[in-house]
Amino acid sequence: FDPDKVCFPGTRDLLLKYIRSWVDDYDNSGKRLLWVYGDAGCGKSAIAHSLASFYTAFGRLGSSSFFETANPKSDAIYCLLPKISLDLAECNDEWKAALVSVLMTQSIRQFLWSFSLQIKTLIELSRRVSFVGPLVILVDGFN
Repeated sequence: FDPDKVCFPGTRDLLLKYIRSWVDDYDNSGKRLLWVYGDAGCGKSAIAHSLASFYTAFGRLGSSSFFETANPKSDAIYCLLPKISLDLAECNDEWKAALVSVLMTQSIRQFLWSFSLQIKTLIELSRRVSFVGPLVILVDGFN
């Protein structure tokens, strides 16, 4: 994330507070997803950068990816999940060990170019690994 792209001080405070309380009000009953959407230019990216900054400071940012609409990549979908996996491995040794064991048993090339295999692998890993407290994964501009 880019600290220079966070919301201006005093703007979107209520929305950021609402999102942070939603993240922090977890009960370990399952995974949750918050989808922020809106028209181009309404501030979704600034909100995402602000949340990334906030959760980095508390050690709760599991991963963040920011895609630029002016610089689209046709293979971005194939890079997203491996990046999330590697980022999670950096913050959780249990995830790292599980990821290594999975990659030792399958083709790395196949893993990198098969989105369905990536999804399957991430779901399998998430069933084997536990995290303490909420962990935030941000994806912005993935159109």
